[in-house]
Amino acid sequence: MESSGELGYFDALTDVGLRHALNKPWSDPDRGRMLQQLGALMSILPPPPARVLDLGCGTGWLSWMLQTSGYDVAGVDLAPRAVELAEAYVAQMAMPGHIDVGVPTFLASPVEALPFDSEFDAAIFFDSLHHVPDEVAAIAAVARALKPGGVLLTSEPGRGHAAASAAVIEEFGVNERDMPVGRIRKAGEAAGLIHVATLSRADELGAHLYGWVTKPPTLRSRLLNRSPLRVVKHFITSEVRRLDNGIVVMRRPEA
Repeated sequence: MESSGELGYFDALTDVGLRHALNKPWSDPDRGRMLQQLGALMSILPPPPARVLDLGCGTGWLSWMLQTSGYDVAGVDLAPRAVELAEAYVAQMAMPGHIDVGVPTFLASPVEALPFDSEFDAAIFFDSLHHVPDEVAAIAAVARALKPGGVLLTSEPGRGHAAASAAVIEEFGVNERDMPVGRIRKAGEAAGLIHVATLSRADELGAHLYGWVTKPPTLRSRLLNRSPLRVVKHFITSEVRRLDNGIVVMRRPEA
């Protein structure tokens, strides 16, 4: 069952925390890495005007970004307060007469109880599946919501996330679970989805390519980053990480 912390998370936020949630991705200290992740997901999605399900949509910022990209978007979140905030957010962003892209629709519901049947071309769990207490039931519901041939994309934290989030769990009582690639694949295959690919996350690659620039230089780092060995290091590190927290692409069979 979902925890009371998940239901009441947005009500429990301070004004500062709420402003951060409403201004994502721009308010996030890791916004560069977050935008790299989003760019990767948008590169994999079927082209607009595909119908997309944004799962664990929170305040609706990703739903809005997808809608303005030409998609027909439905956002789902467990918390009714999140849906209220999302609807207010997109109403403000839409600016009637200036931005004519329509608005996403939003639904307050556990993912496991989605009311959709063969309606969506794609579904996304972006840093949200690890909040769900039962990923098997959640992905089964998403599989039903996809059209034949529809794709599920997940970008989730791997091993160690729960331990690293101990303070958040203590403060808000929310679910913060490890959600490695193997667990996601197993749940998807149990729901009848076909594993298409597990891809390196763009933000992981970006960290190797660009992150070293802002770190204090050492002799070792200067030598490594000016050597062809840098490419080998990036490749090996990204491959190892891909098997834990990569982007998982799964597809509902055509028939």
